Amino acid sequence: RTSGGTREIDLSGSTNNIFSATSISATTFYSGSTDVSDLINQYFASGTGVNSIIQNNETGNIASGLSSIAIGSGTTAGGTESFVIGKSSKAIGNFSFSSGFACLSSGIESFSSGFKTSATTNTAVSLGNSTLASGTQSLAIGTSTIASGTDSVSQGNLSVAEGNRSIALGNTTLASGDDSFAQGFKNTSEESRSATLGGQQNSILPGGTNSVVIGGTGISGNSPNTVYFPTLKGLYITGDTLSATTINTQILSATSISANTLLVSGTSEIVHFAKNSDDHAFEIDVNAKGFGDVNAQHISYVTGAIISTSEESVLLVNIDEIDSIGGDVVALQVLATSGNTRTYGMGIGATIKPIKQLSGTFGDADSISANTIENTS
Repeated sequence: RTSGGTREIDLSGSTNNIFSATSISATTFYSGSTDVSDLINQYFASGTGVNSIIQNNETGNIASGLSSIAIGSGTTAGGTESFVIGKSSKAIGNFSFSSGFACLSSGIESFSSGFKTSATTNTAVSLGNSTLASGTQSLAIGTSTIASGTDSVSQGNLSVAEGNRSIALGNTTLASGDDSFAQGFKNTSEESRSATLGGQQNSILPGGTNSVVIGGTGISGNSPNTVYFPTLKGLYITGDTLSATTINTQILSATSISANTLLVSGTSEIVHFAKNSDDHAFEIDVNAKGFGDVNAQHISYVTGAIISTSEESVLLVNIDEIDSIGGDVVALQVLATSGNTRTYGMGIGATIKPIKQLSGTFGDADSISANTIENTS
């Protein structure tokens, strides 16, 4: 309607209003007595880029990219369809986004947000405080983290993911090998497909391809295809063997388990405290399943450089009777169920002397004969 020579829009509902492009362009809108276009121009203006917009607060915003938007103070939207908001931040890459203080998105479709974060390659994302995503399609989150490998991820504090497709999590971790993983405190994975999981100051060094450290402190390794543990003292597997040493590190390998080989260097000890009667410290259950020449335990023993006065034992039984008040202790007891086989308590080869009695009497003839020992001489 027209009122006093001024064209107005009636919003009272009593009059239907129809808008068209020509009517809007030909009409001046007011907020109170102020032209609405003046209000818009007070806060926003065209940038130097085609169809670009800057917040017109006279604080140095620049929108030089096509259809770009720059809002805040001292911001720059230099990429096509880029968007920046905050203070001193820049969205330079095409289709990039940057928000916060002194943030930078220079890669195509990159994203940065927070305090002094930077996403400098295509489709990179940087979030938090002073983080850097410099690898293509990388992600850096937290404080002072760096993701420089392609498709890498770094999260936490001072963590660095350098390898392609690597992941670094935690505090001051480093994943520099391709496809590597580092998590914990000051842990490093320097070889391809290596990992450090938990603990602190652990590392997989060059050479440790496909290897992992799990927990512990100060464990490092450079053998391929191995797993390092901190707590099972002295036991490790590498290659095709399971070995025991005094080193406080355990290494496991799947191939060694299938190899059925146990190599012991030093002393391998089983400590067992019985909790009830008929308890067993070590038990072997074997079923021959119809096969012949099956041994429940087989010992191959190579003597040392012994002399005529020396003595070695393949199997030593040391019995401590300090707590006994009577009864019998049998060092070797053989039991059998009824069947059709001829069962012997001990089989001795033809060239082997059967028993060495160091002192005392082996047994009287009557007792020996009663217990079916045929040769009493």
